Amino acid sequence: MTDWLNEIKDRADAATDGTWCIEYDGATYSITGDPAAGTAICTMTNEAGLDGAAQTWADAHFIARARTDIPRLLDWIDQLQAEVDSLRAEKDQLRQVLISGAAA
Repeated sequence: MTDWLNEIKDRADAATDGTWCIEYDGATYSITGDPAAGTAICTMTNEAGLDGAAQTWADAHFIARARTDIPRLLDWIDQLQAEVDSLRAEKDQLRQVLISGAAA
């Protein structure tokens, strides 16, 4: 993994565990890790009125889903990197076979 991917992983690992939820009280969106605990990870208010309501919801939804989306993406990157590494090794082996056959 690259340094910047490791930094992303470190930030994801340090964040509050679990699935995050969105609560809305009519004025403020609260991102919570455990709705029963009632502790907000962050809050967002819609300062733009009706015109900004959809954007504020989209931003809150993105933040809440990032808690599970980011680790899933990092796992996918790890799987893809392993496949790339395997294909590179196979390519190198095939290249050696071709070089050996051409020299014979």
